[in-house]
Amino acid sequence: LGMIPNETHGMKADSKPKIQGRREINRLDKLDRIRAAARKVLASKSYDEATTREIAKLAGVALGTLFLYADDKRDLLFLVVNDDLERIVVNAEKMLSPDNALIDNLIILFRPNYEFCERNPNLMRLVLRELTFYESGKQAQRYLQTRQRLINNSAWLVREAIASSKIETGEDPDYIGWALFALMQAELRQWLRTAPHDVARGMAQLRRALRLVLSNMLVRQDEQRGSETFVSGRKPLKAGAVAKQPIASRGRGVR
Repeated sequence: LGMIPNETHGMKADSKPKIQGRREINRLDKLDRIRAAARKVLASKSYDEATTREIAKLAGVALGTLFLYADDKRDLLFLVVNDDLERIVVNAEKMLSPDNALIDNLIILFRPNYEFCERNPNLMRLVLRELTFYESGKQAQRYLQTRQRLINNSAWLVREAIASSKIETGEDPDYIGWALFALMQAELRQWLRTAPHDVARGMAQLRRALRLVLSNMLVRQDEQRGSETFVSGRKPLKAGAVAKQPIASRGRGVR
C-alpha cells in the first residue's frame, strides 16, 4: 500500500512472523521494561539529572543488560520513540493520494509528527536537541533510517507532482524533498518552543511556509487547491525509496 520497502528498517518485505522461544520472549520483555522505565525517568526529570543506573533499576535489569539495548543515555531517548515514529510514517504513507495537491500531501505526510510531539512535547524536545550533534548508537541509527524514509517520501511526492504537471521546476526533486523536510523540521522546532502545542496552528504555519517555498513552482490549478481534506477510498500513492543516492550521503542530512 505504497510503503517504502521494509528493508529500510532491517526487515525483508516477505519476512514472516516466527514462533518466539523463551529466550526471545524474555528479551522482548526486558526491552519493554527498559523502554517504559526510560520514558518515565526521562519525562519526569531533566535529561542531565536522569541516569542509566536509575533507569536500569526501575526496569529491573542489570546496567550491563541495559547497554545491550541502547549504547548510552542518549540512545535510550531514541529507543523510547523509535517504534512510534516508524509506525506514524508508515500510516501517513497510506493516506497519500495522487488526487491531492502537493502541499496537501506534504501536510498529510508531516502532520503525524506534530501530533506525536503534541502528545510528547518534553520527550521530543530532548530527542531533537540530542540529535543535533550526535548520531552514534544503534537506536540513533534506527531513528535516522526513519527520518531518511520521510525525506524520501517528500522527494517522491515532488517527483510525482512534476510528472503530473502540478509543479514546474528544473531543480533536483531529491534536493527539493530534503529542503521541504528541513523546512518542516525548522517549523516543528519553533512550534515546540511555545505552549500550548496546538496542531491546527502548527499546520497553518507549516502550510504557509510550504506555500512560500513552493510558490514559484506551483501551476495555477494546484495553487487554487488548499484543502487538507483527504477523501478516503482513493487510490493511494505508491511511495518508495525515491532517492537513488540517499540525501544524507551527499552531506545534506538535516538534524
